[in-house]
Amino acid sequence: MKYFSILFNLALIILLVSGCKKDNDISKEETIQVSGIEFIPNVFLDNEEVVGIDADIAAEAMQNAGIDMELSMA
Repeated sequence: MKYFSILFNLALIILLVSGCKKDNDISKEETIQVSGIEFIPNVFLDNEEVVGIDADIAAEAMQNAGIDMELSMA
């Protein structure tokens, strides 16, 4: 019974380690679309541009993370 437990744990560790593979295809660039509802002063349209406190925070966070994003209104 002791050997069965050791073999089972060893097999479980091997499956967990071999199943975690990172996708190294970084050539594919995608744009995240962020949408909000009009709630002044958080998110609103000004001259057909999405502005506001939450819109600025989302844009800054995505820019710091190196992610392309597109703001829109729902």
